[in-house]
Amino acid sequence: MKCRFIFLIAAGLSACQMSVSQNNATVPVFQTIQYEPSLDDFPNPERGFFVQGAYDQKQGWGIEPKTVEQLKRMRDQNYSLLRMYYILEPWRESALPKALMSRIELDFSRAREAGIKVIPRFAYNFGMFEDAKQSQVLTHLAQLAPVLRKNADVIAFMEAGFVGAWGEWHSSTNGLMNPDGTVNQASSAIVKKELSILPRSRTIAVRTPSYKFALVGNKALDVKTAFNGTPQARIGAHNDCFLASEDNWGTYKNRQLEMDFYHQDNLFVPQGGETCNSADDAKPYIGCENSLKELSYLRFSTLNIGFEEGVLNGWSAGDCLNDIKQKLGYRLRLVNALIPDRVKPGSSLKMELQIVNDGFAAPYNPRLLELQLRQIATGKVFKVKLRGGHAKNQDPRFWQPGQMQIVKLEVGVPQKLQTGDYRVLLALPDPEPKLYPRAEYAIRLANKNTWQENGANDLLQTVKIDSGVAGGAYRGAFWLR
Repeated sequence: MKCRFIFLIAAGLSACQMSVSQNNATVPVFQTIQYEPSLDDFPNPERGFFVQGAYDQKQGWGIEPKTVEQLKRMRDQNYSLLRMYYILEPWRESALPKALMSRIELDFSRAREAGIKVIPRFAYNFGMFEDAKQSQVLTHLAQLAPVLRKNADVIAFMEAGFVGAWGEWHSSTNGLMNPDGTVNQASSAIVKKELSILPRSRTIAVRTPSYKFALVGNKALDVKTAFNGTPQARIGAHNDCFLASEDNWGTYKNRQLEMDFYHQDNLFVPQGGETCNSADDAKPYIGCENSLKELSYLRFSTLNIGFEEGVLNGWSAGDCLNDIKQKLGYRLRLVNALIPDRVKPGSSLKMELQIVNDGFAAPYNPRLLELQLRQIATGKVFKVKLRGGHAKNQDPRFWQPGQMQIVKLEVGVPQKLQTGDYRVLLALPDPEPKLYPRAEYAIRLANKNTWQENGANDLLQTVKIDSGVAGGAYRGAFWLR
């Protein structure tokens, strides 16, 4: 009997291939699969440049809602996010009408059908005009609660809005901020109400770091405090004058200190916004080299593709716009995998994946990790959702930019699973019930020849289910079904 040992040092695994093995059982051999990166631009959920829309009766904007076909064409252009302004100026002193609720419901419904998500912002003006009293804002939020809760699955995150000009939390005419522009009891109460309306899995984005400091303190999130449902873990950022000047036109009070805060905090919450200036005071900052540096340091997930034109044209001319398109948010890529060539029914299927995040940020909303076997003869798919969380590196929200993740998986192969060849796939679907089966809402990995129409990623390995292979009984809880 001859035995050849294959030592897989990186994985801490070993395999022995035998022509005739003990007890006449074949020993599985772990295969190393290398994956080729893809440089393609493609849409992925909750990341990338967003398209801006608005509904404003006074200005006549968006009176006709976007059709599903229009939204699908948007996604075909690789945009998966729509920021929607809802201008509430006609109702600053009255209740919101049922017709408005129906319109918002229609927008969310069509977004879901088209396979995109929405970043909503509610404001009482689109410029330096009046906002509403605190009591009126809270009444409007109570009215909006049912439609927001019902459609939270297609809300990527919500911008705090309501307060001041453009809903950007400055120039309030009704005392929703202090005279010096700082957060007061009114603006704090509005955020508290917003957080109570949305599910714990969704975040509110505020305009400046000093606003978050005033609301929840200046201690940045870490792996222990992230995603725990507290206000601190549910307040992100939107910078609507990114790169406009040294202080980003009032965004920063202490530029380096607050950028350092975002560098850490934005590991776990979304950072969005837009550029707003390409004049002389912006020129030291808006060039490709500095833009890429700051987008990466601040961990941007999304930006407005429609504004500001001068900055965007500069990025295009400087040949960095495509790089920014690819890297906004997460960009997860398989490097290699160790997967056995065969496995015994009733035993464990073990594998190890190396995944790197080439993007600026990580996913910020809940995301499933699912292993699949697709029977080659019939096409039938068997699945198991992994629930190891951060402790087992199975929560993609902790797959941070620039880092290599070692993901070890072990699942049970049912005793009654038909013998034969099965393709191995990895899926990262949205956990929301209406979105879970939709490929548009699953994460596509940035590799060649891996993406499947059902929303899974082919690991490019076939496993044989073989009753004659060696293997002990699986004792865990995660069985393929």
